[in-house]
Amino acid sequence: MLLCDEAELERITVRNIDDEALHLCPDDQLPLDMDKSELFALRIKRATEFLSKKGNKSPYDAVIVDETQDVDVSRLALIRLLAGKGRDSLTLLGDMNQRIYGEPLDLEDLHISVEGRTFTLASGYRTTREIAELGQGILPAEVGEAPDIAATFAAPTSGVSGPRPVMTEFASPAEEAVAVALAILAKIQAGVSPERIAVFARRWKRLLGVERALKALSVTCMDPSLGREAPRVGVRLMTMHQARGLEFREVFVVGISSEELPDPAPMKFADTDPKRILVDGSERRLFHICATRATHELQVSWAGAPTKYLELCAEVADRRSGFDVTEYLGCELDTATLADDSACFRIAGQDYVAGGRQIARVLAAHVQATDGELAT
Repeated sequence: MLLCDEAELERITVRNIDDEALHLCPDDQLPLDMDKSELFALRIKRATEFLSKKGNKSPYDAVIVDETQDVDVSRLALIRLLAGKGRDSLTLLGDMNQRIYGEPLDLEDLHISVEGRTFTLASGYRTTREIAELGQGILPAEVGEAPDIAATFAAPTSGVSGPRPVMTEFASPAEEAVAVALAILAKIQAGVSPERIAVFARRWKRLLGVERALKALSVTCMDPSLGREAPRVGVRLMTMHQARGLEFREVFVVGISSEELPDPAPMKFADTDPKRILVDGSERRLFHICATRATHELQVSWAGAPTKYLELCAEVADRRSGFDVTEYLGCELDTATLADDSACFRIAGQDYVAGGRQIARVLAAHVQATDGELAT
């Protein structure tokens, strides 16, 4: 409603490309027991064949595509037919640095020419210059994987400056969880709203320790085991794949060790160098997306050896090691307000205001009592 009046909105359709394929060719004659991915692929094929037949026309005069980087060849071919043959009937929007699903595209193969008709965003307004520089260091070195997509791989410049990102190595996942939870508590007590803080990890299990520690501190947070179904309240605890399109004032990316990033599972099945390059690039961009969700402050951490993706980031971040509890001596927690005493804050049966050192000690004991779940 900000750009269009009601009459103009009635002429605009906003629809997922798979839904559009279903709208063009309903599933009346398709087998009911098909695999979901096969069903989607068949829908796209049938819709493409329908529009390719003489006499069948697209219901649209123009098409605008968002997130082009994640659209595969078959869907983009259908989109090209939906847009018709007008010179200005197709607009592609995307960020190749955020391509984690689709494969490199050669638009010429689809008879889409963008030569001399591309525009690259030069200025960014979401994050700080320091965070943008770290995000740039994570990305793959190769430039222009597809000749007809404007993929400069150069992060937009930012005129906003802020704190340098922090990279921290911890002795164990439990220590990492304790440190992150206390850092979040300190930020909340300094006035940052919990909803403006996010914690990302490659696997949801890596978020369990942070969740336990936050709950022990009576900090409201999402239940990461519920995935996308989790109510979005308090501190956001999400996997890396849930990060796209979001932004937060403070971001913590945890578990960034060489054992977890890149994910060993897809790397194991990448049996050729080209496949390994594709998987590696996708993992780098996934990390890049998470890091650049931060608008003001970014902290990344790991236990053990760090991911190789941080090798080019040393000059743009502060490197730390271990857990320094003195940073959190200003934190206070009135133990009488706790809903339960799972972290044993009421030492010797007394209710009192615990300081940072006491909080850290009992919180560490609470998080470590996890039957090894944090180490998996």
